[in-house]
Amino acid sequence: SIRRERRGVHLANEQKRNYFRSLQLEIEPDAGDFTLETSNDGAATFGVPVTGRVNYGNAGRFWGRLGSSRDRVFRVRSLAAIKHVWNDAYLEPVQGVQ
Repeated sequence: SIRRERRGVHLANEQKRNYFRSLQLEIEPDAGDFTLETSNDGAATFGVPVTGRVNYGNAGRFWGRLGSSRDRVFRVRSLAAIKHVWNDAYLEPVQGVQ
């Protein structure tokens, strides 16, 4: 199988704690399973992969309640041996005390 992955930029704000409500990935329908991993140490290590929930008639993946961090990096992966079209991604961050 072919491993496809996208890793985002460091999300930091002067060592202030950032909270992340959700991440939504828009993809072509029936593109297989996607996993999300997060890193809180500058992408040196990543946590356990979590499979995204299907939404929008199988044309998107959704992850909610993503916790908080001072320096977060997100990584999305897929191992499906089919055509992939990744259209867009939306992150809903919140700054301040939760």
